Amino acid sequence: MTTVPCNGCTACCRDGFIRLRPELGDDPASYLTRETTFGGERVHVLQRNDDGSCIYLNSKGCQIHGNAPSVCRSFDCRDLFSKFNRDERRQQIKQRGASVRAIFDAGRVRMSPSAIQS
Repeated sequence: MTTVPCNGCTACCRDGFIRLRPELGDDPASYLTRETTFGGERVHVLQRNDDGSCIYLNSKGCQIHGNAPSVCRSFDCRDLFSKFNRDERRQQIKQRGASVRAIFDAGRVRMSPSAIQS
């Protein structure tokens, strides 16, 4: 797994829901969760703050960083940015709003030559 140069960025903590994956070692009993249906199956997701951000995110960043769920540990905004072409990114932003724009922007910045060299 490649280390993502987040440098305090928390854009990914503010978008969507964070699904727990017991098959990857996530123990739902270790987190504040709720159940929802995803792809026809019942799954546990982390609870959200009123603003939609992860329940474990505060002004100092992720409060469970060392014990974060597998999806958090493996997420790389650069992969998400690369997955979509420009028109697809625009469509995603139109559908999902500012939070996904922030993730795309973070991915773009972290893919820049200066970020890659450091």
